[in-house]
Amino acid sequence: MTVVRIKVRETDFRIEEHWTAPTEEALREEEAKEIRRFPTEGYGTGVYNVHHDPTGLLVHAKFSRMLSCD
Repeated sequence: MTVVRIKVRETDFRIEEHWTAPTEEALREEEAKEIRRFPTEGYGTGVYNVHHDPTGLLVHAKFSRMLSCD
């Protein structure tokens, strides 16, 4: 299952992306991978606003992660 990740914004403190996938499960698996990449609970990593597009074929979500645990 492929998750398409499009960077929306990146600052010195945070990264925001729009994710698209065929299933919500694929989104959650990608989120879990991101959390495992960082030792401190994923630096506030989260997927939110999960919703199906009007066709029902894709799932969209917003992704956010802090770039530091400070």
